[in-house]
Amino acid sequence: MKEFPIPVVTLGPGSQTVEAGPECLEMPTDMNVYRVPQLDIESDAVLSKAVCAQLGELLERMRRHGYSRTQAVRLDLLGLELETLDALSDAFGEGEVSVLLQDDDGETRIQETAFAGVWRVLRQDADGTRIEDAIEACAIPPRVIRMARAGTTGELPETALPEGAMNSPAVLSELKSASAASADGAPAHVINLTLLPLTPPDLQFLGASLGAGTAKLLSRGYGKCRITSTALRDTWWVQYFNGMDKLILNTLEVVDIPEVALAAEEDWRDSLERMHDLIGVLSAH
Repeated sequence: MKEFPIPVVTLGPGSQTVEAGPECLEMPTDMNVYRVPQLDIESDAVLSKAVCAQLGELLERMRRHGYSRTQAVRLDLLGLELETLDALSDAFGEGEVSVLLQDDDGETRIQETAFAGVWRVLRQDADGTRIEDAIEACAIPPRVIRMARAGTTGELPETALPEGAMNSPAVLSELKSASAASADGAPAHVINLTLLPLTPPDLQFLGASLGAGTAKLLSRGYGKCRITSTALRDTWWVQYFNGMDKLILNTLEVVDIPEVALAAEEDWRDSLERMHDLIGVLSAH
């Protein structure tokens, strides 16, 4: 698993620029392109068989379970030999969405593989020892929603309104109402900040009032998109960037998880086909 691409930067008063809003993710300079791994299977038939066995087991479970937005097919990797684990990592590749979750016990890092809807979940202790390493197949690992909500509240602390702020109190009131009504799977309530007449003090007030959440996501599926949970339940800051890393759309979404972070069902079906083809390639030698 490659070094996780999301450094942690605090969200709060003074931590966001006027143009970009909350700055929590470092944008990648390019996208990784998946290629069939070049495993030396002719000289190591045992390794080839082990890799195909893991992929085959996952594929069969995914076929039986089917696409789900809320429940994951899970394949535990902790017990694997390091050589097999490295070969599997090469086989899975790296996809478009990265996730960083934080709680009192540490960090959970999640990377979508090159197979949409198939995610690598890694958790380490303070010494860097893996305490969880697994593949979860679903629209997005359920813990993303669960842990994002665990770091939220239904009531935000009172924040002083800075001089020059005009429309942000109304925006915050709308967000609170939408948050109170939010439910699993409900359509997103979206506020497009790009189209609103907001002053720099307005953005400062919103950032300070909403605070920092526990989930940070980076999606490269539709351009580049930063997705950050806030301290208000089911409320996310979603920002889209062009190829020059310039902010082109700045929104606040009230929803259990923003749609841009989810693997679509058609992509899931495509992953099943490509995984089947990969097993065929690796087992043909």
